[in-house]
Amino acid sequence: MEIFQEGSESVTGMFVGLVTMVLFFAAIILSVYFYLRARNRERLALIEKGVDVTELFKGRKPQSLFKQGMIFMLIFRDYFTLQ
Repeated sequence: MEIFQEGSESVTGMFVGLVTMVLFFAAIILSVYFYLRARNRERLALIEKGVDVTELFKGRKPQSLFKQGMIFMLIFRDYFTLQ
């Protein structure tokens, strides 16, 4: 118990930072998981109804995911560098 009492502020700060980072990445992973799960269910429902699924991809550019990732990194770069 002496270890935690001596530098309790630094240990607490490290713990809070660690928990914050773990929760942040867990939220991202869960968001992606539920998005992909919902998209898959929607596509399966369209296929069961007999709708042509290729119409969903006509207006989509193949580089859109890369652009979204770059925008995400630009927005959150300060968060990552301040840790």
